[in-house]
Amino acid sequence: MRTGSKTQYYSNCYFLNASNTLDRIKYWKLFHKLTVRNVPKYIIRLLINWYQNQKVYIRWGASTSCVYRASNCVKQGGILSPRLFNIYMDDLTNELISRIGDNVGGHLINHLCYADNLTKHLAYVHQV
Repeated sequence: MRTGSKTQYYSNCYFLNASNTLDRIKYWKLFHKLTVRNVPKYIIRLLINWYQNQKVYIRWGASTSCVYRASNCVKQGGILSPRLFNIYMDDLTNELISRIGDNVGGHLINHLCYADNLTKHLAYVHQV
């Protein structure tokens, strides 16, 4: 808290870790968002092929599960996964944009989002 002559400034942070969100991405919605962003069609077709033919298994120690088809998820650890997830979450981040936030280096910051982590900053002024 920083105190001026008669004004108090507060800043609160809320942290959200949506770790299972990567497993719940709807492919058709992601590909639609890529189309709206004018991503070249050949890249979207490559991603569609990549994700529609995705097979996974679980390894725990020396044991492995049966192979099964993944129907809704972004490849965890994939080089494109954070970028694709951020595109998928873009509607939410646009809803979070406001004129209220913390001034950091001349930039208004009111939320940060990367992969499955979201931080919401709430700044407000209280007149004493």
